[in-house]
Amino acid sequence: MLQIASGRLFTAPVGWINELRGVLYTNFALPREGTVTSAAGRLLPLSQGGRPFVLVYEFSEHMEQEEQMPGVLVSSGVEFYLRDYASVVSFAWNCVCSPDVDLARRLTSGERSMTTHEAPDTLVRRFFDRELYGQPVDIRFLESFVARLMHLPRQTFLGVMRAIRTYVNAMHRIADDLELAYTLLVASVESLAPL
Repeated sequence: MLQIASGRLFTAPVGWINELRGVLYTNFALPREGTVTSAAGRLLPLSQGGRPFVLVYEFSEHMEQEEQMPGVLVSSGVEFYLRDYASVVSFAWNCVCSPDVDLARRLTSGERSMTTHEAPDTLVRRFFDRELYGQPVDIRFLESFVARLMHLPRQTFLGVMRAIRTYVNAMHRIADDLELAYTLLVASVESLAPL
């Protein structure tokens, strides 16, 4: 979704642009002057003292110009973009990032799981820490990573996004099912082989 809505793949001119906003929850605190401006939108910190940290995601959704007739899509809404961008952020910064506040809170709480009897942060370094404090180099890295990702050929982009989503899902499963998490981690790497 991110690559299509950027307008890069359109054969017709851009018909209209929808300015969308959503909220992401994370254990990653942006630096004080931290605003991420990437090829797939902007991230801004929301001034708040609670945990998890709250980031505002802004995205300009480009829609291809078509004849105005019944059934023409005018917007996909922010939810699809939020999920994809959260996965990219989580992968690039090695942190929890989700549009689901309960998931972010649970994964970073340090509480033991009922099934693994371990807290996720004891099994994996950094990813599940209660708080991670970013540096300007982290912002530059995410901006560069997203720029390269968005300019991949379409089929490669789809494969890379599938691998990123599988990796992030695997990390989320560590708290509940280590075997499933391991299987998903292997699958995420193996899915890149055909690319």
